[in-house]
Amino acid sequence: MKGDQVSRQEIKQENRHARGCLLHELLVNVTMYKHDEESQKNPLITAITADSRTVESGSLFVALKGEKTDGHRYISQAIQRGAAAIIVDESSSHLDKYQRTSLPIIGVQDTSETLGIVAATFYENPAEQLTMVGITGTNGKTTVSYLMEHVLLEAEFRTGVIGTVNYRYQAADGSMVEMPAPFTTPDPVQLHATLREMLDNGVSHVIMEVSSHALKQRRLGHLEFSLAVFTNLSQDHLDYHKTMADYFEAKCLLFDHHLTDGAVVIVMESSTGDAQKQSWVRRLIEFCRSRNLNIIQCGTSSEARYTYIGSTLELSGMSVVFLDDSGTQRILRSPLVGQFNVENLLASLAALVTLGIETDMVCESLTDAPGAPGRLERVKIHNLLHSNPTVLVDYAHTPDALENVLKTARQLPHQTLFCVFGCGGDRDQGKRSLMGQVAAELADVAIIT
Repeated sequence: MKGDQVSRQEIKQENRHARGCLLHELLVNVTMYKHDEESQKNPLITAITADSRTVESGSLFVALKGEKTDGHRYISQAIQRGAAAIIVDESSSHLDKYQRTSLPIIGVQDTSETLGIVAATFYENPAEQLTMVGITGTNGKTTVSYLMEHVLLEAEFRTGVIGTVNYRYQAADGSMVEMPAPFTTPDPVQLHATLREMLDNGVSHVIMEVSSHALKQRRLGHLEFSLAVFTNLSQDHLDYHKTMADYFEAKCLLFDHHLTDGAVVIVMESSTGDAQKQSWVRRLIEFCRSRNLNIIQCGTSSEARYTYIGSTLELSGMSVVFLDDSGTQRILRSPLVGQFNVENLLASLAALVTLGIETDMVCESLTDAPGAPGRLERVKIHNLLHSNPTVLVDYAHTPDALENVLKTARQLPHQTLFCVFGCGGDRDQGKRSLMGQVAAELADVAIIT
Protein backbone atom coordinates (compact mmCIF):
# COMPACT_ATOMS: atom_id res chain seq x y z
CA MET A 1 0.00 0.00 0.00
CA LYS A 2 1.03 3.57 -0.56
CA GLY A 3 2.44 5.76 2.18
CA ASP A 4 3.35 5.15 5.78
CA GLN A 5 0.94 3.78 8.33
CA VAL A 6 -0.05 6.18 11.11
CA SER A 7 -2.47 5.92 13.97
CA ARG A 8 -5.80 7.70 13.99
CA GLN A 9 -4.63 9.88 16.88
CA GLU A 10 -1.86 11.35 14.74
CA ILE A 11 -4.33 12.74 12.21
CA LYS A 12 -5.41 16.22 13.21
CA GLN A 13 -8.52 17.51 11.52
CA GLU A 14 -11.39 19.86 12.21
CA ASN A 15 -14.40 18.23 13.85
CA ARG A 16 -17.16 19.46 11.58
CA HIS A 17 -19.88 18.00 13.78
CA ALA A 18 -19.02 19.61 17.10
CA ARG A 19 -22.15 21.82 16.79
CA GLY A 20 -24.49 18.82 17.02
CA CYS A 21 -27.98 18.47 15.58
CA LEU A 22 -31.46 19.33 16.80
CA LEU A 23 -33.55 16.38 17.96
CA HIS A 24 -36.38 16.92 15.47
CA GLU A 25 -33.84 17.01 12.62
CA LEU A 26 -32.51 13.62 13.73
CA LEU A 27 -36.01 12.14 13.69
CA VAL A 28 -36.93 13.35 10.21
CA ASN A 29 -36.21 9.94 8.63
CA VAL A 30 -37.78 7.91 11.45
CA THR A 31 -41.11 7.07 9.84
CA MET A 32 -43.26 6.20 12.88
CA TYR A 33 -42.74 7.15 16.49
CA LYS A 34 -44.69 8.08 19.58
CA HIS A 35 -43.79 10.80 22.02
CA ASP A 36 -44.92 12.47 25.22
CA GLU A 37 -45.60 16.16 25.73
CA GLU A 38 -41.96 16.80 26.57
CA SER A 39 -41.02 15.49 23.12
CA GLN A 40 -42.24 18.77 21.66
CA LYS A 41 -39.01 20.16 23.06
CA ASN A 42 -36.22 20.26 20.53
CA PRO A 43 -32.88 20.04 22.37
CA LEU A 44 -29.50 20.19 20.70
CA ILE A 45 -28.02 16.69 20.45
CA THR A 46 -24.21 16.65 20.61
CA ALA A 47 -23.66 12.88 20.76
CA ILE A 48 -25.52 9.60 20.20
CA THR A 49 -24.92 6.44 22.22
CA ALA A 50 -26.53 3.12 23.17
CA ASP A 51 -24.17 2.73 26.16
CA SER A 52 -25.43 4.53 29.26
CA ARG A 53 -21.88 4.62 30.65
CA THR A 54 -20.81 6.98 27.85
CA VAL A 55 -23.75 9.37 28.16
CA GLU A 56 -22.82 12.99 28.80
CA SER A 57 -24.66 16.28 28.75
CA GLY A 58 -26.35 16.68 25.36
CA SER A 59 -26.39 12.97 24.48
CA LEU A 60 -29.22 11.12 22.80
CA PHE A 61 -29.50 7.72 24.52
CA VAL A 62 -31.02 4.88 22.46
CA ALA A 63 -32.15 1.90 24.55
CA LEU A 64 -31.44 -1.37 22.74
CA LYS A 65 -32.65 -4.85 23.63
CA GLY A 66 -29.53 -7.01 23.48
CA GLU A 67 -28.94 -10.74 23.81
CA LYS A 68 -27.68 -10.49 27.39
CA THR A 69 -29.21 -7.29 28.73
CA ASP A 70 -31.81 -4.66 27.93
CA GLY A 71 -30.75 -1.05 27.51
CA HIS A 72 -34.11 0.08 28.89
CA ARG A 73 -32.83 -0.97 32.32
CA TYR A 74 -30.27 1.83 32.17
CA ILE A 75 -32.51 4.74 31.23
CA SER A 76 -32.34 6.17 34.76
CA GLN A 77 -28.55 6.07 34.61
CA ALA A 78 -28.59 7.86 31.25
CA ILE A 79 -30.87 10.57 32.64
CA GLN A 80 -28.62 11.02 35.69
CA ARG A 81 -25.60 11.41 33.43
CA GLY A 82 -27.22 14.29 31.54
CA ALA A 83 -28.97 12.76 28.51
CA ALA A 84 -30.85 15.35 26.46
CA ALA A 85 -33.38 12.83 25.05
CA ILE A 86 -34.17 9.11 25.17
CA ILE A 87 -35.37 6.73 22.45
CA VAL A 88 -37.20 3.62 23.68
CA ASP A 89 -39.18 0.69 22.30
CA GLU A 90 -42.77 1.89 21.97
CA SER A 91 -44.07 -1.52 23.05
CA SER A 92 -42.29 -1.31 26.40
CA SER A 93 -43.64 0.27 29.55
CA HIS A 94 -40.83 2.81 29.60
CA LEU A 95 -42.66 5.32 27.42
CA ASP A 96 -45.23 5.77 30.19
CA LYS A 97 -42.81 5.23 33.07
CA TYR A 98 -40.61 8.17 32.17
CA GLN A 99 -43.19 10.48 30.59
CA ARG A 100 -43.08 12.82 33.58
CA THR A 101 -39.38 13.52 33.19
CA SER A 102 -38.29 16.92 31.91
CA LEU A 103 -36.65 15.54 28.78
CA PRO A 104 -38.14 14.04 25.58
CA ILE A 105 -38.87 10.30 25.59
CA ILE A 106 -39.40 8.99 22.02
CA GLY A 107 -41.03 5.61 21.37
CA VAL A 108 -40.20 3.78 18.13
CA GLN A 109 -41.02 0.39 16.62
CA ASP A 110 -37.39 -0.78 16.38
CA THR A 111 -34.70 0.95 18.43
CA SER A 112 -31.88 -0.93 16.67
CA GLU A 113 -32.93 0.26 13.22
CA THR A 114 -33.64 3.74 14.55
CA LEU A 115 -30.12 3.99 15.98
CA GLY A 116 -28.72 3.43 12.49
CA ILE A 117 -31.05 6.04 10.99
CA VAL A 118 -30.34 8.80 13.51
CA ALA A 119 -26.60 8.08 13.45
CA ALA A 120 -26.57 8.50 9.66
CA THR A 121 -28.53 11.75 9.94
CA PHE A 122 -26.26 13.08 12.71
CA TYR A 123 -23.19 12.58 10.52
CA GLU A 124 -24.97 14.02 7.47
CA ASN A 125 -25.44 10.70 5.63
CA PRO A 126 -21.84 10.21 4.47
CA ALA A 127 -22.59 6.90 2.71
CA GLU A 128 -24.76 8.73 0.16
CA GLN A 129 -21.62 10.47 -1.13
CA LEU A 130 -19.47 7.32 -1.21
CA THR A 131 -19.32 4.30 -3.52
CA MET A 132 -20.22 1.60 -0.99
CA VAL A 133 -19.34 -2.06 -1.59
CA GLY A 134 -20.74 -4.64 0.85
CA ILE A 135 -19.21 -8.13 1.08
CA THR A 136 -20.98 -10.95 2.88
CA GLY A 137 -20.53 -14.72 3.11
CA THR A 138 -19.11 -17.27 5.53
CA ASN A 139 -15.56 -17.32 4.16
CA GLY A 140 -13.55 -15.05 1.89
CA LYS A 141 -14.89 -11.62 2.94
CA THR A 142 -11.58 -10.34 4.29
CA THR A 143 -9.47 -11.63 1.39
CA VAL A 144 -11.83 -10.09 -1.18
CA SER A 145 -11.74 -6.76 0.68
CA TYR A 146 -7.92 -6.71 0.63
CA LEU A 147 -7.75 -7.63 -3.04
CA MET A 148 -10.27 -4.96 -4.02
CA GLU A 149 -8.54 -2.34 -1.87
CA HIS A 150 -5.19 -3.08 -3.51
CA VAL A 151 -6.55 -2.62 -7.03
CA LEU A 152 -8.57 0.51 -6.20
CA LEU A 153 -5.54 2.17 -4.61
CA GLU A 154 -3.40 1.35 -7.64
CA ALA A 155 -6.15 2.84 -9.80
CA GLU A 156 -5.76 6.01 -7.68
CA PHE A 157 -9.10 5.80 -5.93
CA ARG A 158 -8.72 6.83 -2.31
CA THR A 159 -10.20 3.83 -0.54
CA GLY A 160 -11.50 2.91 2.90
CA VAL A 161 -12.06 -0.56 4.37
CA ILE A 162 -14.29 -1.60 7.28
CA GLY A 163 -13.69 -5.21 8.23
CA THR A 164 -12.43 -7.93 10.51
CA VAL A 165 -8.75 -6.93 10.68
CA ASN A 166 -9.26 -3.18 11.21
CA TYR A 167 -10.96 -0.06 9.86
CA ARG A 168 -8.60 1.90 7.62
CA TYR A 169 -8.39 4.44 4.83
CA GLN A 170 -5.84 6.26 2.72
CA ALA A 171 -5.42 9.87 3.83
CA ALA A 172 -4.71 12.80 1.52
CA ASP A 173 -0.95 12.53 2.10
CA GLY A 174 -0.93 8.86 1.05
CA SER A 175 -0.56 7.49 4.58
CA MET A 176 -2.83 4.75 5.88
CA VAL A 177 -4.98 5.65 8.89
CA GLU A 178 -5.86 2.55 10.92
CA MET A 179 -8.42 2.04 13.69
CA PRO A 180 -8.95 -1.13 15.77
CA ALA A 181 -11.96 -3.24 14.82
CA PRO A 182 -13.94 -4.46 17.86
CA PHE A 183 -16.46 -6.01 15.43
CA THR A 184 -16.38 -6.97 11.75
CA THR A 185 -19.23 -4.52 11.20
CA PRO A 186 -19.19 -1.67 13.76
CA ASP A 187 -22.15 -0.36 15.72
CA PRO A 188 -24.17 2.31 13.85
CA VAL A 189 -22.64 5.31 15.59
CA GLN A 190 -19.06 4.20 15.01
CA LEU A 191 -19.94 3.14 11.46
CA HIS A 192 -21.28 6.52 10.36
CA ALA A 193 -18.64 8.44 12.31
CA THR A 194 -15.99 6.42 10.48
CA LEU A 195 -17.66 6.94 7.10
CA ARG A 196 -17.83 10.69 7.79
CA GLU A 197 -14.13 10.73 8.73
CA MET A 198 -13.28 8.86 5.53
CA LEU A 199 -15.38 11.19 3.39
CA ASP A 200 -13.89 14.31 5.00
CA ASN A 201 -10.44 12.96 4.15
CA GLY A 202 -11.20 12.50 0.47
CA VAL A 203 -12.15 8.80 0.36
CA SER A 204 -14.35 7.93 -2.62
CA HIS A 205 -14.80 4.14 -2.27
CA VAL A 206 -15.51 2.10 0.88
CA ILE A 207 -15.31 -1.69 1.02
CA MET A 208 -17.23 -3.11 3.94
CA GLU A 209 -17.46 -6.61 5.36
CA VAL A 210 -21.07 -7.13 6.39
CA SER A 211 -21.65 -9.75 9.07
CA SER A 212 -24.85 -11.72 9.58
CA HIS A 213 -24.99 -10.42 13.16
CA ALA A 214 -25.00 -6.80 11.95
CA LEU A 215 -27.72 -7.56 9.40
CA LYS A 216 -30.00 -9.37 11.82
CA GLN A 217 -29.47 -6.71 14.49
CA ARG A 218 -30.26 -4.04 11.87
CA ARG A 219 -27.10 -2.09 12.65
CA LEU A 220 -27.01 -0.69 9.11
CA GLY A 221 -30.24 1.29 9.36
CA HIS A 222 -31.10 2.52 5.85
CA LEU A 223 -27.52 2.29 4.53
CA GLU A 224 -27.47 1.65 0.77
CA PHE A 225 -24.73 -0.14 -1.19
CA SER A 226 -23.85 0.38 -4.84
CA LEU A 227 -22.53 -3.17 -5.12
CA ALA A 228 -22.75 -6.32 -3.02
CA VAL A 229 -20.56 -9.43 -3.15
CA PHE A 230 -21.68 -12.85 -1.88
CA THR A 231 -18.80 -15.31 -1.44
CA ASN A 232 -20.36 -18.52 -0.05
CA LEU A 233 -22.44 -19.98 2.77
CA SER A 234 -21.45 -22.83 5.07
CA GLN A 235 -21.90 -23.65 8.75
CA ASP A 236 -20.89 -20.91 11.16
CA HIS A 237 -22.43 -18.76 13.91
CA LEU A 238 -25.13 -21.32 14.70
CA ASP A 239 -24.70 -20.39 18.36
CA TYR A 240 -26.44 -17.15 17.37
CA HIS A 241 -28.62 -18.11 14.40
CA LYS A 242 -29.51 -21.62 15.63
CA THR A 243 -30.33 -22.87 12.11
CA MET A 244 -28.77 -22.53 8.65
CA ALA A 245 -32.10 -21.18 7.39
CA ASP A 246 -31.95 -18.29 9.86
CA TYR A 247 -28.27 -17.68 8.96
CA PHE A 248 -29.20 -17.56 5.26
CA GLU A 249 -32.15 -15.25 5.83
CA ALA A 250 -29.90 -12.85 7.75
CA LYS A 251 -27.49 -12.73 4.78
CA CYS A 252 -30.41 -12.04 2.44
CA LEU A 253 -31.20 -8.84 4.33
CA LEU A 254 -28.20 -7.23 2.61
CA PHE A 255 -29.83 -7.75 -0.78
CA ASP A 256 -33.36 -7.02 0.42
CA HIS A 257 -32.96 -3.79 2.41
CA HIS A 258 -29.58 -2.36 1.44
CA LEU A 259 -29.29 -2.89 -2.33
CA THR A 260 -32.28 -1.17 -3.94
CA ASP A 261 -31.05 -0.96 -7.53
CA GLY A 262 -27.41 -2.02 -7.45
CA ALA A 263 -25.50 -5.04 -8.71
CA VAL A 264 -24.60 -8.24 -6.89
CA VAL A 265 -21.61 -10.50 -7.56
CA ILE A 266 -22.30 -14.13 -6.60
CA VAL A 267 -19.74 -16.95 -6.58
CA MET A 268 -21.30 -20.01 -8.22
CA GLU A 269 -19.84 -23.51 -8.43
CA SER A 270 -20.68 -26.09 -11.09
CA SER A 271 -23.51 -28.55 -10.62
CA THR A 272 -20.93 -31.11 -9.44
CA GLY A 273 -19.92 -28.93 -6.49
CA ASP A 274 -21.14 -29.14 -2.90
CA ALA A 275 -24.91 -29.68 -3.24
CA GLN A 276 -25.84 -28.11 0.07
CA LYS A 277 -23.81 -24.96 -0.54
CA GLN A 278 -25.18 -24.66 -4.04
CA SER A 279 -28.76 -24.92 -2.84
CA TRP A 280 -28.24 -21.80 -0.72
CA VAL A 281 -26.60 -19.98 -3.61
CA ARG A 282 -29.42 -20.84 -6.01
CA ARG A 283 -31.98 -19.65 -3.48
CA LEU A 284 -30.08 -16.37 -3.22
CA ILE A 285 -29.98 -15.99 -7.01
CA GLU A 286 -33.75 -16.50 -7.21
CA PHE A 287 -34.23 -14.02 -4.39
CA CYS A 288 -32.10 -11.40 -6.18
CA ARG A 289 -33.98 -12.03 -9.43
CA SER A 290 -37.24 -11.35 -7.63
CA ARG A 291 -35.73 -8.03 -6.56
CA ASN A 292 -34.70 -7.25 -10.18
CA LEU A 293 -31.06 -6.85 -9.17
CA ASN A 294 -28.23 -7.04 -11.70
CA ILE A 295 -26.71 -10.47 -10.98
CA ILE A 296 -23.10 -11.13 -11.99
CA GLN A 297 -22.11 -14.76 -11.47
CA CYS A 298 -18.52 -15.96 -11.37
CA GLY A 299 -16.89 -19.32 -10.74
CA THR A 300 -17.05 -22.77 -12.30
CA SER A 301 -20.75 -22.71 -13.22
CA SER A 302 -21.62 -22.68 -16.94
CA GLU A 303 -23.95 -19.76 -16.12
CA ALA A 304 -21.08 -17.62 -14.83
CA ARG A 305 -20.20 -14.37 -16.56
CA TYR A 306 -16.60 -14.88 -15.41
CA THR A 307 -15.99 -18.59 -15.89
CA TYR A 308 -13.15 -20.57 -14.32
CA ILE A 309 -11.34 -22.85 -16.78
CA GLY A 310 -8.33 -24.17 -14.87
CA SER A 311 -5.38 -23.25 -12.69
CA THR A 312 -1.78 -24.08 -11.83
CA LEU A 313 -1.02 -24.02 -8.12
CA GLU A 314 2.42 -23.62 -6.57
CA LEU A 315 3.81 -22.59 -3.21
CA SER A 316 4.76 -19.24 -4.75
CA GLY A 317 1.23 -18.57 -6.05
CA MET A 318 -1.12 -19.53 -8.85
CA SER A 319 -2.09 -18.93 -12.46
CA VAL A 320 -5.83 -18.93 -13.17
CA VAL A 321 -7.31 -19.37 -16.65
CA PHE A 322 -10.80 -17.92 -17.07
CA LEU A 323 -13.26 -16.52 -19.60
CA ASP A 324 -14.17 -12.86 -19.10
CA ASP A 325 -17.60 -11.34 -19.69
CA SER A 326 -16.92 -11.11 -23.45
CA GLY A 327 -15.91 -14.78 -23.70
CA THR A 328 -12.20 -13.96 -24.09
CA GLN A 329 -9.82 -16.41 -22.43
CA ARG A 330 -7.45 -14.74 -19.99
CA ILE A 331 -4.75 -15.70 -17.49
CA LEU A 332 -4.73 -14.17 -14.02
CA ARG A 333 -1.57 -14.59 -11.94
CA SER A 334 -1.59 -14.14 -8.18
CA PRO A 335 0.77 -14.68 -5.22
CA LEU A 336 -2.13 -16.20 -3.27
CA VAL A 337 -1.98 -19.90 -2.40
CA GLY A 338 -4.93 -22.28 -2.46
CA GLN A 339 -7.58 -23.47 -4.88
CA PHE A 340 -10.30 -21.77 -2.84
CA ASN A 341 -8.65 -18.41 -3.55
CA VAL A 342 -9.63 -18.83 -7.20
CA GLU A 343 -13.18 -17.89 -6.15
CA ASN A 344 -11.92 -14.93 -4.14
CA LEU A 345 -9.89 -13.69 -7.11
CA LEU A 346 -12.76 -14.04 -9.59
CA ALA A 347 -15.23 -12.39 -7.19
CA SER A 348 -12.83 -9.47 -6.71
CA LEU A 349 -12.24 -9.16 -10.45
CA ALA A 350 -15.97 -9.22 -11.26
CA ALA A 351 -16.70 -6.59 -8.60
CA LEU A 352 -13.89 -4.29 -9.73
CA VAL A 353 -14.89 -4.48 -13.39
CA THR A 354 -18.48 -3.74 -12.35
CA LEU A 355 -17.16 -0.60 -10.62
CA GLY A 356 -15.72 0.52 -13.94
CA ILE A 357 -12.07 -0.60 -13.85
CA GLU A 358 -10.77 -2.20 -17.07
CA THR A 359 -10.25 -5.98 -16.94
CA ASP A 360 -6.63 -5.66 -18.13
CA MET A 361 -5.81 -3.28 -15.30
CA VAL A 362 -7.49 -5.50 -12.71
CA CYS A 363 -5.54 -8.56 -13.85
CA GLU A 364 -2.27 -6.64 -13.88
CA SER A 365 -2.84 -5.18 -10.41
CA LEU A 366 -3.81 -8.53 -8.88
CA THR A 367 -0.44 -10.03 -9.86
CA ASP A 368 1.12 -8.40 -6.77
CA ALA A 369 -1.91 -8.15 -4.48
CA PRO A 370 -0.82 -9.91 -1.26
CA GLY A 371 -4.22 -10.80 0.13
CA ALA A 372 -5.17 -10.59 3.81
CA PRO A 373 -2.85 -11.23 6.76
CA GLY A 374 -3.41 -14.61 8.39
CA ARG A 375 -5.09 -16.09 5.32
CA LEU A 376 -2.77 -18.90 4.23
CA GLU A 377 0.05 -16.53 5.09
CA ARG A 378 3.49 -18.07 4.82
CA VAL A 379 5.73 -17.69 7.86
CA LYS A 380 9.39 -17.70 6.93
CA ILE A 381 11.56 -19.78 9.28
CA HIS A 382 15.34 -19.88 8.90
CA ASN A 383 18.40 -21.44 10.48
CA LEU A 384 16.81 -24.60 11.84
CA LEU A 385 19.18 -27.46 12.58
CA HIS A 386 17.96 -29.96 9.98
CA SER A 387 15.41 -28.36 7.66
CA ASN A 388 13.30 -25.30 6.97
CA PRO A 389 9.63 -26.39 7.12
CA THR A 390 6.92 -24.60 5.22
CA VAL A 391 4.64 -22.95 7.81
CA LEU A 392 1.27 -21.51 6.76
CA VAL A 393 -1.02 -19.58 9.10
CA ASP A 394 -4.72 -19.34 8.32
CA TYR A 395 -7.74 -17.87 10.05
CA ALA A 396 -9.88 -20.92 9.16
CA HIS A 397 -12.52 -21.20 11.87
CA THR A 398 -15.22 -23.26 10.16
CA PRO A 399 -15.24 -26.89 8.95
CA ASP A 400 -15.50 -25.72 5.34
CA ALA A 401 -12.60 -23.26 5.64
CA LEU A 402 -10.38 -25.81 7.40
CA GLU A 403 -11.12 -28.37 4.69
CA ASN A 404 -10.17 -25.90 1.97
CA VAL A 405 -6.90 -25.03 3.70
CA LEU A 406 -5.87 -28.65 4.27
CA LYS A 407 -6.77 -29.70 0.74
CA THR A 408 -4.58 -26.87 -0.52
CA ALA A 409 -1.71 -27.92 1.75
CA ARG A 410 -1.93 -31.51 0.53
CA GLN A 411 -1.49 -30.34 -3.06
CA LEU A 412 1.82 -28.67 -2.19
CA PRO A 413 5.13 -30.62 -2.05
CA HIS A 414 5.49 -32.07 1.46
CA GLN A 415 6.53 -35.11 3.49
CA THR A 416 4.32 -34.72 6.58
CA LEU A 417 1.34 -32.43 6.96
CA PHE A 418 0.80 -31.16 10.50
CA CYS A 419 -2.44 -29.35 11.42
CA VAL A 420 -2.50 -27.30 14.62
CA PHE A 421 -5.94 -25.88 15.33
CA GLY A 422 -8.41 -25.02 18.04
CA CYS A 423 -12.12 -24.39 18.37
CA GLY A 424 -12.25 -22.23 21.46
CA GLY A 425 -15.12 -20.65 23.28
CA ASP A 426 -18.63 -21.90 23.92
CA ARG A 427 -20.23 -20.46 20.83
CA ASP A 428 -21.00 -22.81 17.92
CA GLN A 429 -19.99 -26.09 19.58
CA GLY A 430 -21.56 -28.11 16.77
CA LYS A 431 -18.67 -27.38 14.43
CA ARG A 432 -16.03 -28.84 16.78
CA SER A 433 -16.54 -32.48 15.83
CA LEU A 434 -16.80 -31.52 12.15
CA MET A 435 -13.48 -29.67 12.26
CA GLY A 436 -11.90 -32.61 14.11
CA GLN A 437 -13.15 -35.00 11.43
CA VAL A 438 -11.72 -32.80 8.66
CA ALA A 439 -8.33 -32.60 10.38
CA ALA A 440 -8.25 -36.37 10.97
CA GLU A 441 -9.04 -37.12 7.33
CA LEU A 442 -6.74 -34.61 5.64
CA ALA A 443 -3.73 -34.09 7.95
CA ASP A 444 -1.02 -36.61 8.79
CA VAL A 445 -0.82 -35.28 12.33
CA ALA A 446 -3.55 -33.22 14.03
CA ILE A 447 -2.75 -31.21 17.15
CA ILE A 448 -5.76 -29.70 18.94
CA THR A 449 -5.04 -26.74 21.16
